[in-house]
Amino acid sequence: MGIPVHGSLRDGLTSVTRRRTDDLPPHVKGRAYFRELPRSPGGRPNANTGYWIDILGPDGQKTHELPLEFVTTDELGDRWATITFEANHWWIPSEANLAPTNNPDLGWWTTDDPQHPNYTPPVIAAAAAPAPIFHAPAPAPAPMATPAAAAAPAPVNGALRGLPPPIFDGDRTKSVGFLLAFHLYKFTNRGHKAMTNPATRTTTALSYITGPLVEV
Repeated sequence: MGIPVHGSLRDGLTSVTRRRTDDLPPHVKGRAYFRELPRSPGGRPNANTGYWIDILGPDGQKTHELPLEFVTTDELGDRWATITFEANHWWIPSEANLAPTNNPDLGWWTTDDPQHPNYTPPVIAAAAAPAPIFHAPAPAPAPMATPAAAAAPAPVNGALRGLPPPIFDGDRTKSVGFLLAFHLYKFTNRGHKAMTNPATRTTTALSYITGPLVEV
């Protein structure tokens, strides 16, 4: 997400705090790159640590570089901004220093990102209730019947064993890990009633899916 910038950029210099870690995805950075410089002997961060972009001349060669920060403004939301260092602090000079979201050299959110205005959370449908099972009455035993084959062991009841999967809150970057963890949990409890029955297995999985990004 962007660094919050409060107040109107139309009023002139607006203070901004520069981030100290490279925490933006590549498609948001575009050609911007993160430069981490050594701290001072006293442990203070270097003021020039942050995002930069190289400015190229007509021949494609670097002519100079500009400091940048990805910010969230009150008026225009998330934008890249060119910043300036004055009086031992970083500033956005004006609204004209904000790059448009379609800038060819700087990236922005895609519609798969929750930060995008048109993002639509994935919908996870609830499992349908299982249909009732009809049990026909058992026929009377015939005389001189041959011994029946040994019945399969009954499903195990009681508490489930092993490490349960982590709660899946709808973040699709964690969906593969959640599915793998649940498959391992299902295998550990493969003889348990909660896993041998498809309906109870589905409701067991759904019990680990909850959060603000999940719509039921």
